Amino acid sequence: MNTTHKLGPVESFVALFDILGFSEMVKNRELTRVTAIYRRMRKEFKSILTATGTVLSGRLPISFKSFSDTFVIYTFDTKTNTKDPFLLLMLGCASLFIAANRDNLRLRGAVTFGEIYTSKDVVIGKPIVEAFRLEKEQDWIGCCISEECCEKILPQIEKYSHDLNIIIEYEVPLKMGPVKKMYAFNWVKALCFYLSIVNRGADLNVGQVSGAITFLNEDCGEREDWKVRRKLNNTIKFRDDVLTPGFVEGHNKWVREHFPSKGVKTLES
Repeated sequence: MNTTHKLGPVESFVALFDILGFSEMVKNRELTRVTAIYRRMRKEFKSILTATGTVLSGRLPISFKSFSDTFVIYTFDTKTNTKDPFLLLMLGCASLFIAANRDNLRLRGAVTFGEIYTSKDVVIGKPIVEAFRLEKEQDWIGCCISEECCEKILPQIEKYSHDLNIIIEYEVPLKMGPVKKMYAFNWVKALCFYLSIVNRGADLNVGQVSGAITFLNEDCGEREDWKVRRKLNNTIKFRDDVLTPGFVEGHNKWVREHFPSKGVKTLES
């Protein structure tokens, strides 16, 4: 990844994520766990891109930064990048969710689009402010996509939502405001891709995928708190709405068609 670009306005897709429950981790002196996650996420970020065959020759038009409990992924200038920057950003989001899932961490985020100013140590701009606002409005473990971002990817939205299923139209649970459908990052599909990679393209089933979602399988008594229970229940509903036998079979079919004989390249190979 290239992170030496100069400060200046660039048109970018931006994803911002926060770790839910971070303050409790700090109170419980679990900072060593967070440090390990930071390192793992950086490693996973590179691994997922490599394993899915989307690494570009030379420098990658995408970057990753972390600040306390916040993670920011952003693409370089979309006007000069012709390698599908939105898809690269989705792969970055997938790597974060997978790494967090491995350590039972819960992420909530938002994806936006617009001009940002970046340098080695600085990332500022309206899309980051907008992503922060949208992230705080949601009441689940997940990631919504802003209207401005959807307008930008509109010519290819069918590919992302139906062909790849990496985004999904859904009634994203918000803390207040009208109930409406929005596009969201489909972390269930991202986990399916990951499981197919590590299992060399073998068919998956609903139980296998559901059992791999560790941040939902470990409760730790948190359901006694209504604030946490609502987030968990909304996330479980999303999982159940998406993770159907038909959805998994469609994924298995896609894997068989794209990797018919050699299987999926593993992360270690």
